[in-house]
Amino acid sequence: MHLVGQLDHHLCTCKPLSRIHLDPYLTEPSLTRAQLGTIIGAGLDFPEFVLGYGHRRYFISDPAYSRFTYYSHGEWIQTFATLMWTKVSISLFLYRIPVTKALKRPLQIIVVLLFVSNLILTLLWILQCLPVSAVWDEEERKTAKCFSKEQLLQIILAQGIISAISDFVLAAYPGLILTRLQMSIRKKVGLWLLMGLGCVTGVCCVVCNVLNWTNESQDSTWDSIPNWMWRCLEVNFGIAAACLPALYPGYKAAQKKLASIKSSRRSSGSSKKGPFTGAPVGKSAPPGHMAGTMAGLRTCRFRRRQL
Repeated sequence: MHLVGQLDHHLCTCKPLSRIHLDPYLTEPSLTRAQLGTIIGAGLDFPEFVLGYGHRRYFISDPAYSRFTYYSHGEWIQTFATLMWTKVSISLFLYRIPVTKALKRPLQIIVVLLFVSNLILTLLWILQCLPVSAVWDEEERKTAKCFSKEQLLQIILAQGIISAISDFVLAAYPGLILTRLQMSIRKKVGLWLLMGLGCVTGVCCVVCNVLNWTNESQDSTWDSIPNWMWRCLEVNFGIAAACLPALYPGYKAAQKKLASIKSSRRSSGSSKKGPFTGAPVGKSAPPGHMAGTMAGLRTCRFRRRQL
């Protein structure tokens, strides 16, 4: 934890981030841990596919299936943690917006519930067999005490329900804040759509809950592929939903930079024009254009003399 905290601090204070004016929330510890969890999950997925994930159980040898179960057991732990840190990071982002204590209290409750529920469910998943090695060792499983498949599905379903509810609540929460701000309706709707992208992860989570039965089927290495795909979408859309609102300062800084570049180019282009003729310096203007300019000067002088 100390090492991750030091990494967060260095990321927040590094020159590239300060130059592009990214919101420091992007390197907030909980979001960083969610991103690290995704990397760990990809590292666990690779050996799973090598060992036969995506194939029928009939074509996978018993030793390979045992190793696959070992990595799958760890991947579910990673999934629980990554989803929790993603939702905690979104809650902390919303908590930074200055609102009344009455609106901050629900966010505090959500963070506590996410921590407690995921801690309990993760421990239940880790200790689904005693000894734990019986989860992937068929010989030990014969004498070990393990949860039934129905009980394992209930653990996954409980996590999915908590995840879906928190997604929809956090997606709707910005509407309570934006109604109190003095800005145009168009801008309020745009900000709410940007901050309410958690609805996408909520939909993905609902689909995962419908497909959860495939994780404990007799042919789970083949049947659970759609569930795995929707689970990946849920995790990655959740991280994207947590990051996008905080990119607004960087977008405004880039917009100002482009505007200054355009204005400097226009000013440099106009400085190369002649003061009277409007022709580039070093080049003679057309005779007709020069004659018209001189005639205009004579007319001005004549009027001044009359006055």
